[in-house]
Amino acid sequence: MYLLGIDIGGTKYHVRAVPHKGRPVDLVTPSQGNLHALGVKAMAKQLTLLVRRMQSRLGTRAYPAAVCAGISGLDDTRTVRALSAAMQQEAWWRHVDPNARGLVNDITIGLRAGTPSSFGIAILSGSGSNGYGVDPDGHEASVAGRGLWMADEGSGAQIGIDALHAVRCAEDGRGSRTLLTDMVFRHFRITSTQELLPTLLSNTFHKSDLAAMNELVEHSAQEGDKMAKEILHRAANELLLMADTLFGRLSFSRELVVDTVLIGGTINKNRVVLNLFLSGARKRRWMRSIPLSDDPVAGAIELARATVQ
Repeated sequence: MYLLGIDIGGTKYHVRAVPHKGRPVDLVTPSQGNLHALGVKAMAKQLTLLVRRMQSRLGTRAYPAAVCAGISGLDDTRTVRALSAAMQQEAWWRHVDPNARGLVNDITIGLRAGTPSSFGIAILSGSGSNGYGVDPDGHEASVAGRGLWMADEGSGAQIGIDALHAVRCAEDGRGSRTLLTDMVFRHFRITSTQELLPTLLSNTFHKSDLAAMNELVEHSAQEGDKMAKEILHRAANELLLMADTLFGRLSFSRELVVDTVLIGGTINKNRVVLNLFLSGARKRRWMRSIPLSDDPVAGAIELARATVQ
């Protein structure tokens, strides 16, 4: 007997099994793509592959007693229905009690990992960004989460793009000089932005590569670079705006303090972004910021556990 939690993110897949007796077992692999990139049938196959690998790790052919998967890109009921139909073609899924299996957006498991409360707000800032909230009446709302072309403000990838813009503007003379120029040039081993174009346009350059650049911006900001500071201020303000918007759209009592869980590597590991967000949060009496200390997959385990209690 074991519980199974799955976190399908933009940069990694994380599976956690919690046996009835014994310690949790974790399996982490590089992401093969989110739901939008793979489609429902391919995602169903990926989930099956992950479950088989976990069964091998556990040394059992037994199916989980309960499972919850938090999946990036699972944003609407139509997609949930489509993925649920695809999952019905997978034998292991059919063997789990229908009342003990769940498919949710990855930000939902992140919220549950950060607070035991039945309501709250989650702000995700990793390679992408997203905001989600649920109020005491069970009403839900989401903001952003539409990718680089529409809504990835405050994400690591957007910070990376802003850094590239700043470097090109400085190179042209259209913008201020910035430490980011030397940082980016050393990072990519180039001497001009012209040399960077083949890399950016190649099939091997991904969103995660953009997101990794947020570390360069963090370091430049800590060295006092004005442009880097502006980029990170903008990112933190966008994430605060997500929280404010969710608070306004949902029905939280004005007397309540709302747990606001911070999810993802950008907001939790970029110390400049985190400190700017926490500074802004302190000005909002309704907000209790909770940087997520555990992995979001812990929330998937708790949601799975709730179905068998």
